[in-house]
Amino acid sequence: MKQKKKQYNFIRKYKKIFAVEDHFQDGGFQSWLNESLNNKNCNTKIISRSLSADVVSKVGTKDFLMNFLK
Repeated sequence: MKQKKKQYNFIRKYKKIFAVEDHFQDGGFQSWLNESLNNKNCNTKIISRSLSADVVSKVGTKDFLMNFLK
């Protein structure tokens, strides 16, 4: 909880934050940022880009997946 308070104090300084994740959105960094803002009066907009469920059945390297998503 202490870290989320520190994160909130950092986040609230910005109008927008872009979180680019090389995995699924659930449980990712964007989720943690949203938890830090939960129930707080903060105007920061968090925009996330992450892997979609379309890659669940795909097997390959990180580079393969990133190219697949282009």
